[in-house]
Amino acid sequence: MRYLFVTAHSEMCIRDRCCALARGEFIIHFDDDDWSAEGRVADQISALESSGRQVMTYHNFLYWNVDNCKIYRFRPMSPRCPYGATFCYRRSWWEQHCFDDVMLGEDTNFGRAAEREGKFVYSAAGQFMVVRAHNNNTSPTSVHMGSSGVPATGREEIPPEFFADEDKIRRTACLKLA
Repeated sequence: MRYLFVTAHSEMCIRDRCCALARGEFIIHFDDDDWSAEGRVADQISALESSGRQVMTYHNFLYWNVDNCKIYRFRPMSPRCPYGATFCYRRSWWEQHCFDDVMLGEDTNFGRAAEREGKFVYSAAGQFMVVRAHNNNTSPTSVHMGSSGVPATGREEIPPEFFADEDKIRRTACLKLA
């Protein structure tokens, strides 16, 4: 695994540039502020390979709201909600389906294209990742935290390793709020 820091004008340019630099068969997206369990990469590649599809994403994952220190579980009405921060796909798929040049939603469009062609698979995230959400996120899901579609859930659903990775001062402040 290697990390690439790329600057560009849009998310699409960044994603396509990184994909062009990738050397492996699989490409997996990570958002810099989200947390992933040690087994996430293996889990995603396994789900993709066993499905025989080209693109996979997680659904039914946990949100940690850093502003109010509460935990939410995103349970969409339909599991058919491509979430770009969790994409895992074959490089060969990307070579034929680059990202759209749009300012917002390039990942959703990428996922929808795979869906239309019957090449998309969804898998429950379980405890493989926790999305760090902020009250000012651009994600529509962040706006609905606390609603029936994104209900608050118990702290016990968050893997203990997540809290071990959090900044000590912030963790202490959040634990006092609980």
